[in-house]
Amino acid sequence: MDGTTDYADGAMPRRVGLLGAGEHAREVASYLPPGTEVFWALSPDYLGAGRGQVDITAPSPTDRNSWVTGAVGAPALRRDLVAAWPGDRFLTIISPAAYVDPSCTIGAGTVVAPGAILTVDVIVGDHCQVNIGVTLSHGVRLASFVTISPGAHLAGGVCLGEGVFVGIGASISQDVNLASGVVVGAGATVLADVITPNAVVAGVPASVVKVRDRWLDAI
Repeated sequence: MDGTTDYADGAMPRRVGLLGAGEHAREVASYLPPGTEVFWALSPDYLGAGRGQVDITAPSPTDRNSWVTGAVGAPALRRDLVAAWPGDRFLTIISPAAYVDPSCTIGAGTVVAPGAILTVDVIVGDHCQVNIGVTLSHGVRLASFVTISPGAHLAGGVCLGEGVFVGIGASISQDVNLASGVVVGAGATVLADVITPNAVVAGVPASVVKVRDRWLDAI
């Protein structure tokens, strides 16, 4: 739980860095308390004239010692940004408009958005994105760098490997296990384990439609 801050307790740092500067990062920034100073850390290839932009490979000492959070939706890109950041203070942002049962464990650098519901004994790994309106039922386990898109629902006992991406409005049935890097299409209903890493599943019920050679790196 190192680096985890639920800002409902008033402990949010006054200055926060977001790794990324796209629309998803803007959304994450909106979860922060008014008055929070935000900077945006980007690859030098994408630096522009925008206010508060920082070269992710060469931040100032002040920025490097600030709390930061990965703020992109694609798991592979988020992993790359976290790896590129030279600091080691990763902040977990839990919106006060989310419900997280006290029995849950939330890893460093994870974002839990407004309207998300995490019931009993849920474990969320580091650098995950749990988006708006997501439900994670009892005993769900998310490994690191998982993305759960808005409105997705995971039944009790679901276990997701590292880098899994669950599309908007998808549902995963009780006790289902997904291998690392699996992509679940929007609106899919997953009723059985997916044991092939980087498989893409879609449909109702979901079935494998292809296998990628890496985690999802763009949305």
